[in-house]
Amino acid sequence: RSGVANSSLIIEKSKRNLCHYGTFYGDILMGIHGKTIQSDVQEDCGRFEFGYDVDINGALTSRNKLVMDYKNN
Repeated sequence: RSGVANSSLIIEKSKRNLCHYGTFYGDILMGIHGKTIQSDVQEDCGRFEFGYDVDINGALTSRNKLVMDYKNN
């Protein structure tokens, strides 16, 4: 995310990355632990899946899953 408050979350499978999450009140240091990363890329369509946990100061804050399907027109 870019703008007044910048953020960059890096997701890598089986790895915990420390990331700065920018807010209007200051930055928060978060751990991002990649759980699953899968992709199925075809010539004109595909799917990406990401599973990751977020922690703040080592305490689990959320478990997340993102599924994105795409298709070329």
